[in-house]
Amino acid sequence: MTQPHPLKRTIALAVAVTTILSAVVVSNLVWRAVQRKPRCEDATVHAETVGVASRVAGPLVKLNIVQGMRVKAGELLLEIDPSPFDLAVRNATEAIETIDVQIAIEETRDVQLRLAAAAAEADVISATAQVEERKATLRRIEPLAQKGFATEQELDMAVTAVASGEALLGAAIAKARAAAAAVSEKAALVAKRKGLVTDLALAELHRSFCEVRAPVDGTVINLDIALGTYAMPGMSLFKLLIDDSWSVDAPYREGELTRMRVGDPAEVRVMTHPGRVFRASIESIGVAVHQYDEAVLGNVPLIRRELDWVLVAQRFPVRLRVEDADPNVFRMGATVDVVVFPSGQ
Repeated sequence: MTQPHPLKRTIALAVAVTTILSAVVVSNLVWRAVQRKPRCEDATVHAETVGVASRVAGPLVKLNIVQGMRVKAGELLLEIDPSPFDLAVRNATEAIETIDVQIAIEETRDVQLRLAAAAAEADVISATAQVEERKATLRRIEPLAQKGFATEQELDMAVTAVASGEALLGAAIAKARAAAAAVSEKAALVAKRKGLVTDLALAELHRSFCEVRAPVDGTVINLDIALGTYAMPGMSLFKLLIDDSWSVDAPYREGELTRMRVGDPAEVRVMTHPGRVFRASIESIGVAVHQYDEAVLGNVPLIRRELDWVLVAQRFPVRLRVEDADPNVFRMGATVDVVVFPSGQ
């Protein structure tokens, strides 16, 4: 068997050594790059949602949205049958109109009562003056009658006049007191009217709840209703995926977390649009995960008998807030490639 030429063996050995060294250098460079910029290729898109529910009960008579439709805050999404609420508003309005008529009548009666009380008070003053005048006359006649300058008949007439005046004064005082105590129902009606105004405001508020409007800018998701669906108060009808709430959940290995800090910048690429790069920053770093392969019996943990020869690093969720997300690109649950630049690198 012919032995290979020494030069050829040297060249082959040099090529093999060079290849091995190149692989080592490339692996080292890749490892350093990964160490400097931790990367996660199986992150997912997340966004905050808000459930849209009715605040009153009734069937849907308008539905202005479809699945995946983008809406603006304040936009009318759907309407519940307002008929019973319109009747409640009308009933409250008519009750106020009725009590306003009663208050107007009582205002007129109140004026009459005030005039009657004033007249009764005037009668008291007049009767008091008459009594005082008659008493003065009696005081003049009494000494004259004792001296014989006035007859017994004149004295009796003076005494009778005083008694009659005092009786009239008592009657006038009683009438004045009755007139003063006779208060109209106006105050009670005015107080009742305040309650009716509150009832009207409440009826109008419930009527306004028939129109369900978008609380935020967002995209309609989980829509599974149609016209005629009976809405119940507090029961979610669908959800809105909130604009400007896009984030990414990236499960990083525990060994990579020590180089990350909240606020560190990152780059995000969505799998459906790999050519576009979006800016992000770390919002939170997970501190706990659930162990599915661990069980506890009483107070004693159950340890698996099999031995894992390969050590698998635990992963913890790192949430990144996307700063310039495009709603036309981002979809909740989409796969994302994330590269973090620790400490602002």
